[in-house]
Amino acid sequence: MSWTETITRNPHTVVANIVVLFGVILFGWSASVLLIVYWVEAGVAIIRGAVQGAFAEDTPKDLAVDQRLPFSSWSKKRGSVSLSRLPPIYPRNIPLVVASIVVMTIFWPVTGAIVIVSVDTGFSIGSVLVGITSLLIGHSVSFVDYIINDRYTTASPRSALLRQQVLSVFALGVGGVIVFTYTSPPSVLLVFIVIVKLISELVFAGLSHTEPLTEWDDDSVEDRVPDTDSTEIFQISRWNLLVREIAYTPLYMLMPPYLFLTFVVILAGLIGGVRSALIIGFITIIITMICRIGVKMVQEAHVEYHVYSSHIVAYDTLLDTAQWTVRRSEVIDISVKPSRFDRIRPGGQTVVVSAYDTDYRLQALQNPDLFVNLLSE
Repeated sequence: MSWTETITRNPHTVVANIVVLFGVILFGWSASVLLIVYWVEAGVAIIRGAVQGAFAEDTPKDLAVDQRLPFSSWSKKRGSVSLSRLPPIYPRNIPLVVASIVVMTIFWPVTGAIVIVSVDTGFSIGSVLVGITSLLIGHSVSFVDYIINDRYTTASPRSALLRQQVLSVFALGVGGVIVFTYTSPPSVLLVFIVIVKLISELVFAGLSHTEPLTEWDDDSVEDRVPDTDSTEIFQISRWNLLVREIAYTPLYMLMPPYLFLTFVVILAGLIGGVRSALIIGFITIIITMICRIGVKMVQEAHVEYHVYSSHIVAYDTLLDTAQWTVRRSEVIDISVKPSRFDRIRPGGQTVVVSAYDTDYRLQALQNPDLFVNLLSE
């Protein structure tokens, strides 16, 4: 994409940065003003990227996410869900969005502390508001353009997250101005910083974000679903899923990443006493429980298992998409997984369907014995 095409396609970005440039050249905006403006812009870009990432339709081939992270189980979910007039939201994008946002938001408050220490008390609040408003308008117009012109249909979550733009704001914007503040160079260098930041944003905007798609885009599960009606449909017991997640929450608190929260509770107890530890611990467990229940409800609660004469199909009614399918002739073994804790373990038994190269675990299945007996015939 040429410079002319990039500027024509992103006039809002150019105008927003030119407002800041004119503020520096014509009205003598100080380094303190730019520090605050760019720091706020970084936070806005993080939020905008998170929302855009959820809508991104293309999925890069390498979507590996640490399975210990929250929402990681959603990375293999197929399909999308539509909310009102907004574009479809793809659950498979959420783990990557959350992981990236967590990393970027770690730097944001740290940078904010540096900004607070670096700014002079005599900066103009009016100038700060003008700069922030111009950049907010620029990001808002960019987001509207992303939605209205269907740019999410050709974006992957990585390109929609604006990680390069956020790093540009941190490195060239905040970082450059901090260097300016402590080295006291000629004021023309402040203009140079603003111009370099503008050019970097145009460069990132002009880069192609086309990435190879995942294997399921080339090999659609839907094409392997039989055209005939299923002989039986087995549903998930949502009550069993709920009980399972509630009962397992204390165990999750002993494993990463939730173990970090347990250390926070212990630290609170050492600092504030037993009462503080109990209060913070109770709140932490409740929040963790709600998050785990939400993740599980999206991951499994809406899945139905359709049994055909030739196939077994896992179909998600929320996302209106088949999640996986396996030929019955490829099933090596199907059984209810035994456990010493079956009598006391919440959420019912787990059915394991073993194929040639994959094991499918069906948790909280209604009538698991009937399912096993039907497929064993």
